Amino acid sequence: QARGGAASQALEPPGVGERLEVLWDIHDDSTGTVKHAWWRCVVEASDGAKGAATLLYESRGAEFPEERCAVHFLPSGELYDDGTQTTLPWRRQGEAYVLCATMRASDAPQTAGQMLDEQAQADAQAGISLEAAGSEAMQSLPYAKQAQIAEDYRQFTDFLKHKLAAILAERGEGAVVTGDDIEAAKAQFAELRAGGGGAL
Repeated sequence: QARGGAASQALEPPGVGERLEVLWDIHDDSTGTVKHAWWRCVVEASDGAKGAATLLYESRGAEFPEERCAVHFLPSGELYDDGTQTTLPWRRQGEAYVLCATMRASDAPQTAGQMLDEQAQADAQAGISLEAAGSEAMQSLPYAKQAQIAEDYRQFTDFLKHKLAAILAERGEGAVVTGDDIEAAKAQFAELRAGGGGAL
């Protein structure tokens, strides 16, 4: 049985001969558990104009033999499996899958708890947490790039902690941190980095 998911990055429909991976749910009836697995396949036929294609899935042992499926590639970067009538995330083999949660626009400030609740709902819908998707994307990069991203993230979080502490000192206990505050902090951090200065 297939799994649904949050929209991946917008992708150009693949051409004939391209090798892909599609994210499926694999149900174990003996234990009642579900495992998410990227299932490899190749595009056998494609109508690029309409997004229609035929995929040939590799065998996953005796339980899951080689199989052909008719699909449609969607503008959202997902595909629609015609047989199971489900929408599935996909990626080209060797590429990371980037999970994109749809964020609602609102003028009203949100508490940290509300943001965590919304992210939990997005994770449940996608079947994979934002943290796990990010970890998977990181692991696909060369080690040197992983180390650089980790250092950049550490510097930004240290900088943001100082900015939030300054907001608290200025506005008092229970102060609301808005999206504008975060965007201003990001812009200031980027300016400091571009100028070659320290983050703090």
